[in-house]
Amino acid sequence: MGRRHTASSRELTEEERTALRTALEAGYFAVPRRISTVELAECLETSSSTLVERLRRGTAKLAVTQLETD
Repeated sequence: MGRRHTASSRELTEEERTALRTALEAGYFAVPRRISTVELAECLETSSSTLVERLRRGTAKLAVTQLETD
């Protein structure tokens, strides 16, 4: 937990940003979800495993940015 993150390690890649934005707009984060991981991956023309990795990494970066304290 005590790991320090550099600014560059917190920045979203273009792929992470696209995955997160598309997921949000498509209802992936809604409860209940309005789109599945497989469907979202198809929209983004990638595999579901790649999509999940991009969502997890991007979400982790956003969490660190919002929750990290000095």
